[in-house]
Amino acid sequence: MKEKNKKRVSTVIVVSMLLVILASVITPVGADDNGGSVVAEDGDSYTIRDPIRINGNSDFASQAAKEGWPGDGNAGNPYIIEGYEIDAEGYGCGIYVGNTTKHFVIRGCYIYNASKERGVHGYLQKYYLSSGISLYMTRNGRLEYNTIRNHQQIGIVLWRSDENHIEGNKILSDRMAYKTGIDLWDSNHNTIIYNNISRQSTGIALVDCLIGNAVHNNTFTDIYHSEVVEVFSTDDSPTIGFLSVALCVLVATFIVRKKKELKR
Repeated sequence: MKEKNKKRVSTVIVVSMLLVILASVITPVGADDNGGSVVAEDGDSYTIRDPIRINGNSDFASQAAKEGWPGDGNAGNPYIIEGYEIDAEGYGCGIYVGNTTKHFVIRGCYIYNASKERGVHGYLQKYYLSSGISLYMTRNGRLEYNTIRNHQQIGIVLWRSDENHIEGNKILSDRMAYKTGIDLWDSNHNTIIYNNISRQSTGIALVDCLIGNAVHNNTFTDIYHSEVVEVFSTDDSPTIGFLSVALCVLVATFIVRKKKELKR
């Protein structure tokens, strides 16, 4: 009888240890060091509205006052754009911010179906990138815990935009197509961390980005080209910027190997 009890106790201890180990490994995708989590599109309450287009500091101040966005654009009191549901089909992008140095946060929005603006032709045009969120000539922005779904081309794009922070966003598509999760063009000193990117052709791309972009602790799923994090230059000059890729490398290695095996 005592022997059976000992075996039972031993089994309980082993199972408990396994649960502790499993709990320490599995963390919420996109969670930050403070325990934040990615906003999901299902089950949350959003305010439905049309896409947002901001061009310049004065326009930002005017729209913030009209819309009732909190903040004044200073470092200690940024404008906050939060909790919107935006269907961006036919508008080019869900939220566009251009030519501003004001401090701002775009947080907890659900943006979907971003596609080319009506009547606009061409692929790489600064304002019509068929993206969920687009920053052009903009700094001091924080894009955090947004869900971007079924964009036609790019989930989040920065064009000539420096010193921005992209954290905890969920970027996904219902079907695989030629898309990029996060794309930086000629943009420096930006941070891209704890994002969850799935069902894209490329996870993160840095084009002509020379200085100080940090990319780490991102999670990739079903990236079906070989480039999970892609860095290149359009003018044949070497891209010499600092790029830190940490935890995402483990996932990326598995995805790349899996796709190579499929090609054989």
